[in-house]
Amino acid sequence: MNRVEIELFIKRLVNRKIRRSFANMITCFVSDKNKRENIRKKIKDIRLTPSDILKLQKGTPIEPWAFIRVRNEIVTIDSCLKSILPVIKKGVIGYNDCDDGSEEYILEFCRQNPGFIPVKYPYTVRPPHFLEKIDEKEEEKNSFTAYSNYVLSFIPKGEWIIKIDCDHIYNAEKLKQLFYIPKDENDCIIISKLNLHYDTKINKLYAFKGVELNEATDHWILKNKNLKFEHFYNIKFKDADGKRKIIKQEELDVSAKRIIFTELVNYHFPLVKNYREVIHYNKLLEFNEYKKIAPVGTKIDEKMLDEDKIISICKKFESVNLE
Repeated sequence: MNRVEIELFIKRLVNRKIRRSFANMITCFVSDKNKRENIRKKIKDIRLTPSDILKLQKGTPIEPWAFIRVRNEIVTIDSCLKSILPVIKKGVIGYNDCDDGSEEYILEFCRQNPGFIPVKYPYTVRPPHFLEKIDEKEEEKNSFTAYSNYVLSFIPKGEWIIKIDCDHIYNAEKLKQLFYIPKDENDCIIISKLNLHYDTKINKLYAFKGVELNEATDHWILKNKNLKFEHFYNIKFKDADGKRKIIKQEELDVSAKRIIFTELVNYHFPLVKNYREVIHYNKLLEFNEYKKIAPVGTKIDEKMLDEDKIISICKKFESVNLE
């Protein structure tokens, strides 16, 4: 076993709750908030750099089911699904309320790739949306949470699954490297994402300000065992007028899992979804400026920051206004 395998083995042996408690004890006297949080993350979570991941390419990789949900994503769905096809051969594509050609595309894609199952949700779904207050009522069947659990129910229990979003474009080679990491049913591989925006009018690429790399725990590889989406209320967002709002989303609680952070394997283009115009995504950073602060080596392989290649991906999107 090499160093990376040994460290990963040890962290798998020690329960994450114990490591979290130990991290809290160690950092209780560290006054600087950022330094304290960085120390806690190193102790309680597992982080694999690009070079670490290369050292784990042994044995047989998992063959996960793709968990996909679609609503009017004709702009990027072709680029997304073609980007994963080299390494993912099966999955469930759930869809609802599509009127832009996405449904027709999904049905034809599944016909040509029979490992993928199309699943049409029989009810109208309110997407993650702004609320005036948390107790705002809606029919459970119309919630994004219920829709997510319905799609999840078509994936066999005990199988590894990977969440795929159709406004993401994946690097198939790097994605497959992640399939060598899961060894224990409690492992949860977090797939980070780089939020980007391509301005078609001036042929310019931007990253979002404020976050060097999005490592939220809502994009993962994990075992389909006792999984269930629940309602989650996020009060961090503001609407277009700058007013504080509540947004109701679905959440899959992975706090009890063994969290393993990995390198960047995909690009995220959130502004292709029209409903997100109400969220403040207008603070953009020119891509060349982002590259100066990008965590190259620790979280990102420099090859993933080839601007020309990323723009060539964007130019394959459907011809629509992405602003």
